[in-house]
Amino acid sequence: MKTFEVRIYVPDNKTERWYVYIYNLQTRRICKKFYKGINTTDDRDERMLRCEQFKLAIEAEIRTGWQPDGVQTVKTTVMPFADALEFALSKKAVSEKTRSDYSCTLRFVRKAIKSLRLSQLSIHNCERIHVKTVMDYLEKKHKWKGKNYNKHMSCLSSLFTELVEWDLIKTNPVRDIRARYEEKTEGYIQPTDKQHKKIFARLKEVDYHYYIFCSIEYYLGIRPKEILRRPRSV
Repeated sequence: MKTFEVRIYVPDNKTERWYVYIYNLQTRRICKKFYKGINTTDDRDERMLRCEQFKLAIEAEIRTGWQPDGVQTVKTTVMPFADALEFALSKKAVSEKTRSDYSCTLRFVRKAIKSLRLSQLSIHNCERIHVKTVMDYLEKKHKWKGKNYNKHMSCLSSLFTELVEWDLIKTNPVRDIRARYEEKTEGYIQPTDKQHKKIFARLKEVDYHYYIFCSIEYYLGIRPKEILRRPRSV
């Protein structure tokens, strides 16, 4: 007997959010709603397309044996602070580079949580003061500058947003934490025409092939990897 049915909610009121939901046919109750990524566009056709794709994906998960009621139990599970952040990362659809950045932040945070004896802190009880305590500890220990501090705080904020999406916490405690001041650094200074001619003349004397390589990159704006991938003439 069929237990769950995946449906799409399209409100008449334009201010309401669309969502895909799982309906329990036995209890006649909605057991899970999904909003993520649906309402970021105002185009109704695009929203419906996203809902349909979401619906198909959820139906496929249910067919594999996944129990949507089990998702609801996540909310009542006592999940430690650090484990919850790991859970959030596992649910994020990001590039490998971004995932690596998040993982780096989590390694710092997990060590700080252990050092500050916050390992038993439940994510439900995690507040702004705990996040500030962890980040201030890391800032002093690693002598972070404003840019480093803000980068790791941004990663944390994104993970907490994911936890809000999964209904593990009500609000993002990082949201109202002020960013650190970032010192402005000068970018690369372009050489003058006279300096440029002198540099390239010296390159030509020292290594002609490298001179050609740099000339192509400089004048044509081609990235080094793209130059190396170009086929060589025999």
